[in-house]
Amino acid sequence: MSKNNGTPKKRKLTIEDDDFLFSEPIPRKEQKIFGIQSEYMVFYIAVIIVALIAAVVLFVTSLNFFGIGGSPAVTPVEPGINGAEVIIIPEPVEELAQFSAMITRMDQANRMFTFHDVNTRENRNLFASAATTLRGRHGQIKVFNEFAPGDIVEVAYNPEGTAINSMQIAEASWSRLASGLAINLDTDTIIANDEILTFNTNLMILNNNEAYSIENIGPLTTVTMRGIGNTVWYMNVERGSALVRVVGGGDIINGFVEISREASLPVGAGVNPLDQEAQVSEGTHRIVVHGDNIALSTWEVNILGPGVTEISLADIPIISGHLRITTNVEAIVTINGMQVDISQPLPLNFNTYRIMAQREGYQAFDENVVFDTHNQELNIMLVAEPQTLPAGLSARVEIRSEPAGALVFIDNVFVGTAPVVTQVEHGIREVSLQMDGFTTTVHNIFVGSQPMLPFTYEMQPLPSLPQPDPEPITPVLPPVIPEQPEVLPPPGTPYTNNDDLDLTFVPGD
Repeated sequence: MSKNNGTPKKRKLTIEDDDFLFSEPIPRKEQKIFGIQSEYMVFYIAVIIVALIAAVVLFVTSLNFFGIGGSPAVTPVEPGINGAEVIIIPEPVEELAQFSAMITRMDQANRMFTFHDVNTRENRNLFASAATTLRGRHGQIKVFNEFAPGDIVEVAYNPEGTAINSMQIAEASWSRLASGLAINLDTDTIIANDEILTFNTNLMILNNNEAYSIENIGPLTTVTMRGIGNTVWYMNVERGSALVRVVGGGDIINGFVEISREASLPVGAGVNPLDQEAQVSEGTHRIVVHGDNIALSTWEVNILGPGVTEISLADIPIISGHLRITTNVEAIVTINGMQVDISQPLPLNFNTYRIMAQREGYQAFDENVVFDTHNQELNIMLVAEPQTLPAGLSARVEIRSEPAGALVFIDNVFVGTAPVVTQVEHGIREVSLQMDGFTTTVHNIFVGSQPMLPFTYEMQPLPSLPQPDPEPITPVLPPVIPEQPEVLPPPGTPYTNNDDLDLTFVPGD
């Protein structure tokens, strides 16, 4: 090594081989930046940059993995043939169709819903798969069986298929219990609690899961209504009503029928049949029948609608009626000793009564009368005392028969064919009426000096006797006498004939 003026010279060492050419610089004074050697500063900066890039990539990947953010998820990579990577292309996102509808039918076996679109008025069938999301009005998870016909729902589905993507009870729908409805079929409106609602021909009405007619809904019907806005789409009859009709009871006097506390209907003769009908609620009702001529009658009946329920009064016994009493002359009339006014029919219970009619100068009427008919009449003929009648005088008498045409005899003398007018002597006369096919009637009348009312007699037809069936003629045959086998007495039996001979039977004789 040579020296140059005592100062070492700078040298450069070069090493050559097949792969590298390395030059070693001559040592020099080291440089520092911020207290760090300059050759390490570049390394630190590079590490920081790589770490930041890795953190950003990891953050974006996590957002795509959880479905957060607008960028698509990282394309999954799967190993392909011979280890080659295969990129899976994601399917395009399906565009779902949505509509508001009412559930009209459910098929639990096939998880099928039948919907009626509230906007288009069309019906469609869609099914709920295992992936279908079913929710209630407030977003709570529901299962298939928690829905029911009449529910108004929002449905989202793939229009290219029949599967429901999601379904939820419509938040805008409502459900309420109502009664006292006033339905106008001409204007398609329902008044409920002073609120006017509308409905259309697609209104669904059920009662015990069966179709129900809107015409059968009355003010006493209780329903659950469901709808959107002011339109009713569904009704479920919780408690229906029925038309009740009262039949029979024409003989009841001043009668009426109470049906619980919901209706009171008149009964009796001359009542308009339309006044004997009323709309009542379904269920068990207490029937109470009142009347002047019946005992208080009550029973219970189960009334179900729709339709007409008849309440028959035919079996209610009549225990009283009206008795009309007439007399040929003004007289004092008593019943069981009490004077009565005979200008009007008398209400009496069915029974036997002692009836008397008296007037001075006339023979008294005193008889026990059986009263057992609703409207019964009693005609009393008072006969004047014989000594009060002048002898040899007569009066004009008219005799009538129902039907007309009867032969009239007075004191066994033929006077003509009814109706007939003849002069009859004063006193008690016997009137006889005869007519073919009718029973002969005989009556005693009193003919006095005062004007006489016509005497009218109702002819009673002869009873038709049933003809006995002819008895079959049975031939009489002589009796058949069977042959009797000859029986011989045992050997040794003594036999006595008319000649008192003792003979003994010997076998072979």
